[in-house]
Parts: sequence; structure tokens; C-alpha cells
Amino acid sequence: LAKTKQEAVNHIEQLTRARLPLWRTYENIAHSYPDIDRQWKQLQSLAKQCFRENEVNGQIILASRFSIERSLRLIRSQSGDPAMTYSSKGQPNAQAPSLRAVKV
Repeated sequence: LAKTKQEAVNHIEQLTRARLPLWRTYENIAHSYPDIDRQWKQLQSLAKQCFRENEVNGQIILASRFSIERSLRLIRSQSGDPAMTYSSKGQPNAQAPSLRAVKV
């Protein structure tokens, strides 16, 4: 276990050493071109906002899916035939194939 921990620490130190020159390069560019630094920070902010909004959209989709599945279960349990569908005129059409929701 101690050997594994030491290897992990060595790897972290190696990554840190590799990152420092990149950070210094970024700082030099940011000081030379302040507009790039502002745009980079704006891009980071927009990426975070997109992530949050995607999370919300995912929750909305999940809730809608559960609602639709619940409605389908109710309809199917009342008809007694899980494959029963309805024609464009609203008449039962038991010969139509059953529609299945795709699980994501």
C-alpha cells in the first residue's frame, strides 16, 4: 500500500511539473493579450452554464418519460390488452403493433 501511495504522489508531482510551464505560458499570453484572458473566462462561464442547463433539461426529460410511462400503464391496464392502440377515428385497433419506448 505504501508503494502504491508513493507512486501516486510521484505521478502527481510529475503532472504538476509538466503543468507549471503551461501555466506560465498562459500567464504570459494573458498579460500580452488581455482580451484573450477575458474571452477564456467568458468561455469557461458559458460552459458551466451549459452544464447546469443540460442537467435541468435531463431532469425535465426524465420526469416527462416517467409521466408518459405511467399514463401508458394506466391505459394498458384499463384496456386489458397491452398491444391495443386506436385508429385515427378513435376506434380500438388491437391488430396494430405495440409501441415500445426506448430506454436511454
